[in-house]
Amino acid sequence: MALHERKKKANKEPLVSTKHPELFHYTSLQALEGILKTNTLWATHAEHLNDSSEMQLLWPKLASQCAAYLETAFEAGPGRDPEKREIAERLGGTTKISAQDGTTSMEIMKSLLLGDESRPGMGIPFVTSFTTHKKEDDRNNGMLSQWRGYGGGQNVAIVFDTARLEGLLHSECERFVYLNGSVASAVYYKKELDLEARFPHLFAALETYSEHVVNGLNDEEEVLKNLGPLAQRLLPAVGRLKHPAFHEEKECRIIVGVCHEGHASKLSQFEGEQRPFKMIHHRSGSCGSIPYVRLFENLGEELPISRILVGPSRNQIANSEAVHGLLGRLARGRNIKVQESEIPYVSSS
Repeated sequence: MALHERKKKANKEPLVSTKHPELFHYTSLQALEGILKTNTLWATHAEHLNDSSEMQLLWPKLASQCAAYLETAFEAGPGRDPEKREIAERLGGTTKISAQDGTTSMEIMKSLLLGDESRPGMGIPFVTSFTTHKKEDDRNNGMLSQWRGYGGGQNVAIVFDTARLEGLLHSECERFVYLNGSVASAVYYKKELDLEARFPHLFAALETYSEHVVNGLNDEEEVLKNLGPLAQRLLPAVGRLKHPAFHEEKECRIIVGVCHEGHASKLSQFEGEQRPFKMIHHRSGSCGSIPYVRLFENLGEELPISRILVGPSRNQIANSEAVHGLLGRLARGRNIKVQESEIPYVSSS
């Protein structure tokens, strides 16, 4: 089946809330206090997350697939013209040309989305991470590997109502200029993963882009008309792919594409818009300055926190009392349940 036919038959991916009614954000007491005080979540530039392969896994596949689309488009169009075919053969044959152009096209797309030394990105992925739990015991007590990894001796898990969080993100994206934004599960990349089947709309847009390039529809206006929608398809795919070593985290993410002011005119949905652009802040990290954005700031809606799990530690009782104290001061009348994990783990910190 041709890719554009698969696109027509591809079902719209269901909302995360239909499968995971709750999302878990493992963090520290200090971070919980900040979240309650500001009523915001921080989304971090994806290159500064704990997976060094973030935003890198998709590009080799795009280069090879774009080369295949270019070759197919050439054979169906200009390649049928004897004169143009002779020129192509003289330059090394259609396969060689397509491979070179596939890599070049991929670099153009990568530069467009993420930016480079000469220009800012059209939709740099910023990410807020959550964990999903299928087992009832994990939902009630948290997951030991996550308790070990986050929060030290003052670890908590903030539990969010997924459907309400999806609604809140919709409000955020209506207020500010983003390339797009979504709540989506991470896709753990393995060799057997069929990326075309997993992201059919992206590869359909890539196929259309390749056809336009081969058939000479590559003036600036035409290229921008096709690259804008292509970038919107690229963002969630680039932002969701993770190395399989992180599979145990069963991660779900808020992914927003922070758009630079200079790119808004290239995206038709922003024409005539008066929405502000999202401000990028910076915080200090172990490896230097880390860019982030503050989600849901001043939206006038409370974060949909349903309960808080207090992690296992030597100081669990004291930590639980501290959580109750924070909620008493900062919950603004919300009824947020506090539960203590029954996992008998004592951290070394």
